[in-house]
Formats: sequence, C-alpha cells, structure tokens
Amino acid sequence: MNKSIYYKSALKAVKSEMDSYPSLGLVSKQNSGSHSDMSIKDFEKSYEIFPKYLTDITNNLDEIHSFDDLRKIGYRYEQEMFKATNNINTHKGLIFCLGIFYYSLLKNKKKSEIIPEIKEFCKPLLNELANNPANSIGLKLYKQNKISGARQTALSGYDIVFKAYDFYKQFIEPQHLKENENNFIILIYLLIHIQDTTLINKIGLKEYMDVEAKFAKLLTFMKKDYRSCEQEVYELNTWAINNNISPGGCADLLVLVDTLIFSDF
Repeated sequence: MNKSIYYKSALKAVKSEMDSYPSLGLVSKQNSGSHSDMSIKDFEKSYEIFPKYLTDITNNLDEIHSFDDLRKIGYRYEQEMFKATNNINTHKGLIFCLGIFYYSLLKNKKKSEIIPEIKEFCKPLLNELANNPANSIGLKLYKQNKISGARQTALSGYDIVFKAYDFYKQFIEPQHLKENENNFIILIYLLIHIQDTTLINKIGLKEYMDVEAKFAKLLTFMKKDYRSCEQEVYELNTWAINNNISPGGCADLLVLVDTLIFSDF
C-alpha cells in the first residue's frame, strides 16, 4: 500500500478521536469531559506535532533499526508536545503507540506479518517491565497488581487493535453510522477488552471492573442496533463525566483502529 495512505489515515484518526462526541468523559469540542486541567485547545496545539512526527518516521524509515531508534524520535516530539501545551499531557501515550504502529504498517507489506513484527520490535520493553522502577502509572500498576498497560499492549503486537477492527467490520460498519458513533462503540469495545491503566489510576481497580460490566451490557445491544441505544449513550456519557471516567488509554488505541479503518486496511 502507498505509504501516504497510512500517513493521511493516521492524521485523520488523531483528529477523529479529538472531534468525537459523546466520548465517555474524554476532552472534545463540546466540553472538557471529566478533565478540569485541559481543553480541546490544548489538544489542538498538541495535534500539530503529529504531521512532523509521522513525516520524521517516514523519512528515516531505513535508519530505524531498533525500538530505541524509534523511541528517540518519539521522545523529541513528546518534549515538543509538553512545550506546546505548557506541560499538559495531552498525547504522550499516543505518541508512544502511534509511532510503533505507524512504523510497523510502513515496514510490513503483508498483513499477517504485522503483529509478529511488532512483538519482536518491542521486545526491549520486556526488560523495562522486569527491571525498571515503578516510575510510571503503567509500571506501578503492573508491579503491584500485574495489570497490563501500554507496554504489554505493544508486546502483544497490538492484537486488540486488529480484533477491534474486525469487530468494526462485522458489527459496526453494516449499520452505516456516523463517524463519532462508530468511535463511541469502538471505545466501549476497547474498554471492556483491555485494562486501561489511565482510568484505573483515576478510579481504582474495583470501580473499573464495575465500569467494564456496565459497558459490556450496553455493547451487546449497540453491536446489533446502535440507534436503539442512543438515549443510553448520552446518559452514559453524562454519567462518565460526573464520575471522573475518562479512558485515555482506550482513546489512544481508538486512533490505531481508525487508522486501519480510514486506510481501508
């Protein structure tokens, strides 16, 4: 596939996640969701790094030989993000996962090779899980409760992203919904199939498990007929805002799923 297709699709996916509403307490153009410390203006500033970031990966594709090579590029743009947002963390997680995912899409021509290649490429993360101090939310939750986070998701080859894409093709696409409605359903799917450490850190593990169960019931109806659940969707969004729910980790993975959708993967 033409590399420019993935470039355009990835940027469109970042914008789509930002523009979507309702969004389970995430920041959107309508409101700041459950976040009192950031707004859509911060995300718009942060978005400006992504065209440069993806272009940098594309232009240096043959010089990226290891995970550390890619991480060095990502770290530069992480610092640009913090500078643009006055130290507000809008897209740190997305810089990490989209960089890996985008690089892997560009490097692999066969779909069947992508997951194994991501697993192999991300192996240096195993050392971090085993030996690094708990200096991040993800590592802290992993060491205390064996809760999987962004590193483990990368080490899985982003298998959940491809499963979510298949779910979309089977249950969501045939309903011919609007883009923001597709995104809402995918967010729900991701939340009940991964352990979103960003959200677990905010509300606690027990409450997170209760949230998963609540959303799982709604998903059974949405995958059959989203229109029959529209009132529940907006009620759930309001509930998420009022209860400090904001699945940032799922939002990052939604961008990866949308990259596949928009590129007609």
